[in-house]
Amino acid sequence: MMDIVDMAVVGVSVLGAIILLVFMRNLFSFGDIGGDVYKRNMKEFQRLLAQHFAGYDVSVVPKTCWHEFRLSRHGQAVAVLFWTESGGHKNPAWWEARRAVEASSAKFVNFYEHMPNRPEYVLNRLAQHGVTPSVSAPTTPPPLA
Repeated sequence: MMDIVDMAVVGVSVLGAIILLVFMRNLFSFGDIGGDVYKRNMKEFQRLLAQHFAGYDVSVVPKTCWHEFRLSRHGQAVAVLFWTESGGHKNPAWWEARRAVEASSAKFVNFYEHMPNRPEYVLNRLAQHGVTPSVSAPTTPPPLA
């Protein structure tokens, strides 16, 4: 028969195992394991922009802790999307670049690389900032290369 101390140890062990499982699930779902998740999310993000914003000139500029995706028309930036690494917003250069975008007529929208950034979410965030797709997306997106 178990006494109260044994039951407490079992309870703490089970709770610890649950916390570890939740942590590992989140890490493998959203975290950057050897860059694989980052690369997949970046490819999906670029594919989404190419699909939905074909009427814009889309350029990407790698920075220290983020990538800037510029959506432009007729040489004028309409929106600047930051693809920021976790914690990248703590970099003073990131804030300086953000303020420069906000001081211009372009819309600023930030996305974090370690988050899922599913197509519906990205399109909704852009729509909230007045950035609308230039083409209708196909019902089934093409496979990743």
